[in-house]
Amino acid sequence: MKPDSKSIIRWSISSGIAIALTFLFYAYNNHNFHELKTQTVIWCDSFFCAAVLFLVAGGITLVSKHGGFSALGFATKKLFDRIRNPKNSDPSYHSYYEYVQEKQKNSSGHFAHLLVTGAVLLAVSLILVFIRP
Repeated sequence: MKPDSKSIIRWSISSGIAIALTFLFYAYNNHNFHELKTQTVIWCDSFFCAAVLFLVAGGITLVSKHGGFSALGFATKKLFDRIRNPKNSDPSYHSYYEYVQEKQKNSSGHFAHLLVTGAVLLAVSLILVFIRP
């Protein structure tokens, strides 16, 4: 099975953002520390912070894909429909069931790249914890 170009782009962007975030956290915390032990701790913290961001984003996407936020989305949509049209003559969705069916039909919900990237960053952080001089 050959991966399609969209998944390659998705994984590349995810990896690039992970590397950029790691270096950003490193640059923010590196204040002229020259000891190897301190540098290792800073790298460990940088990888861990980026890992947490990616794992949280992947988890939220996973929950959203399985309908965890659909009730909130439906309520918000109904509220704004009522604000725009108080007489409610033409609602976009008549019931919650119709809204959920439409969302599931149009849902792409790619989240594996976020979770795997976060897990790799977390693994690197744990390796740095255990090899710390």
